[in-house]
Amino acid sequence: MKNLIRIFMGISFATIKQKSIYKRAFYLNIISTGVSVFIYLYLWRKVYSKNSFIEGFTLGEMETYVVLSKIISAQFSGGINGILSEWIYNGNIGIELLHPVDLIRNLKARRMGETIFTLIFKGVPIVIISLFVTKYCLPNDIACMALFLLTILFSTLILFYFEVLLGMLAFFTLNSQGII
Repeated sequence: MKNLIRIFMGISFATIKQKSIYKRAFYLNIISTGVSVFIYLYLWRKVYSKNSFIEGFTLGEMETYVVLSKIISAQFSGGINGILSEWIYNGNIGIELLHPVDLIRNLKARRMGETIFTLIFKGVPIVIISLFVTKYCLPNDIACMALFLLTILFSTLILFYFEVLLGMLAFFTLNSQGII
C-alpha cells in the first residue's frame, strides 16, 4: 500500500513538473486568468453601480461567484481523455498498460497532479488578488462550506471517469477529438 501511494504521488508530482516546464506559457496563463477575473469584476461592478441588489444578490456575492467560478472552471480545463486518446493514436497505450501501475490509477494520479497544479498556480493567485479588490462574501455556515468542497470533490471524480470513458472511445475511433 505504501509503495502504491509513493508511486501515485510520484506520478502526480511528475505531472506538476511537466505542467510548469514552459515558463512563458505558465506565466501568461496565470496573467490571462487574472485579467479575465478583473474584466468580469469590472463588468459586474458596472451592472451593480445603480443598484445594491439585483434579483436578491449583492455585489459582494456576485464577486465571490466570479472568483470561485474562475477557480473551479480552471480545474475542469484540459483533460485525461486527450492524453488517453493520444496514447491510443500513437500506439503508446501498450507501453502504458505494461507499467506496474494500472492505467486508471496512472490517469487518476495525473489528474490529481493537474488539480494540485491548478489550485496552487491559478487558484491561490486569484484568491490573493481578489481579497484586496473585492467585497468577498464567505458562507455564514461552516456546513455550507464543507458541502461545497465535498461537491467539488465529487464533481471532479465524476468528470475524471467521464473523461476516461471519452478517452476509451479512441479505441474504436482512433481519436476522440471529434467527440469532445
